[in-house]
Amino acid sequence: MFRYFAAALSGWLLLAPATSRAAVCSRADIAQAAAAIMPARAALTAFPIVDDADVSIPPPARSAISRMKTRLAALTEAYMRCAPLDIDPRVAQRELSALMGAGTPKTIDHYGQGIGIVVQRPDAHRMILQPGFAIKCANDDVTLVYAVENGQWRERLLIRNDGYKDPAGATDGLTVKLSAAESDGTWFAVATTVAPWCSSNWTDIRYAVYRPSGDPLKPHKLFGGNASFYRNDDTGKLTVGMRDFDLRFTAESIDSGLFSREWVRHYSVIGDTVRRIPPFADTPRDLVEEWIQSPWSDAQLWTLPASHLQAIHDKLHAKPYAEMLAVRVCRLGGWQVQIHHEEYDSDYFLTVDPAEGTNFTITDVSTSRNSHCAGKNLYDPNKPG
Repeated sequence: MFRYFAAALSGWLLLAPATSRAAVCSRADIAQAAAAIMPARAALTAFPIVDDADVSIPPPARSAISRMKTRLAALTEAYMRCAPLDIDPRVAQRELSALMGAGTPKTIDHYGQGIGIVVQRPDAHRMILQPGFAIKCANDDVTLVYAVENGQWRERLLIRNDGYKDPAGATDGLTVKLSAAESDGTWFAVATTVAPWCSSNWTDIRYAVYRPSGDPLKPHKLFGGNASFYRNDDTGKLTVGMRDFDLRFTAESIDSGLFSREWVRHYSVIGDTVRRIPPFADTPRDLVEEWIQSPWSDAQLWTLPASHLQAIHDKLHAKPYAEMLAVRVCRLGGWQVQIHHEEYDSDYFLTVDPAEGTNFTITDVSTSRNSHCAGKNLYDPNKPG
């Protein structure tokens, strides 16, 4: 299933068809856009959400989903053309909710139910508006980012996906956060979403970085990635700085005795270059897991240059499951993490040195314990962190 999500990543966050964005306030346009939602919603709610093994979305329902998102975006655009610069996001959310006929029924058994909108104002100059609704096994929405330019609200980014054949293509759990603006006014957006699925909490988390361009429908996509993810009503924790972002989420462990662990994805964003940087993990034990699970293109970022380490990494990475046995402090600094690999019927000892804080480095891997790392076993499987 995860291979499908990786392949689907290139289709995620597709851009909407071009629409008119004349920056002229018109109350009549708002009323007209609100009225246009009613027939689109009626067409969408004609499709029942059937609880069966077939997760595919019928082609007519796909078209109805797309039309509904277009109508929601059109209403949001008309509303923002009239919005005062000092608008309270709570007021915008309340007024737009009323205009689109929001209201969640006790049971959601048809497409298009649960319609609503979330409005955020991360700073005085930008707003994020996310209208959406329910589909099978998920929610889907449109994200519009507005910024104050020349004394008015202007749309800078529009994020949506259309044409997907099953719920995995929806923007469920979509989180969008914006960096602070640089001195020249440039900024970027980070978007994360969870690939929804009907029968399992194991899925993918997907993330992408965008900079606005002159056309909100064609932002510069700087970077995109995805990873295995255990949802369980979680959508990960995303923090965005001026020149970096940090994403944390729960995903599988290579240790059969441990269900999951926290994964860390920390990247710098300098200009149009996105690069993974420390921390790669928060503990020596988790760094060892990350090292084994990651492709060498990533793992080498926290590996001491040594000719033998890539060969060992590739061997362990090919069959990554192992049992964590011990974490011991080394007298000369750092730690040694001991694992048992059942497939190879061998113990491996991975030496981890700290550069600063959680900037750990794998400096050696061997099949014998370092005599300087023979102290008390600090690893507690009940408290693996």
